[in-house]
Amino acid sequence: FLLTSNMQPTSSTRVFDHYEAEYLSKTKTAAQSLERLADLIPGVEKDKVVKETEKALEAAEEIVQQMELEARSTQGETKAQLIAQAKDYKAGIALLRSKLKVCAQIHTTRHCVPNC
Repeated sequence: FLLTSNMQPTSSTRVFDHYEAEYLSKTKTAAQSLERLADLIPGVEKDKVVKETEKALEAAEEIVQQMELEARSTQGETKAQLIAQAKDYKAGIALLRSKLKVCAQIHTTRHCVPNC
């Protein structure tokens, strides 16, 4: 979310930005774990990485819920922008979850999904 020159940062957007940084950290962790899954054979290590990925995605979902609450507490155009951004983040989590599901079910040492 970028502020235009005529908008002043508010505590709401700063809080949202904080949540956004946390969200990006958790989804980055999940994406990196998905990349690792592509190279793991079924077993304890793969199960551990799947659980780590699930945990990161659950944390990201909780953060997005907080972002949605924060977005609803803002006014005007900012509110619409923040709600749309939170919705996009939910879609990103859904995509990562679907990749995780596929990766967790694959029983080969080959890549689980293109660009996983």
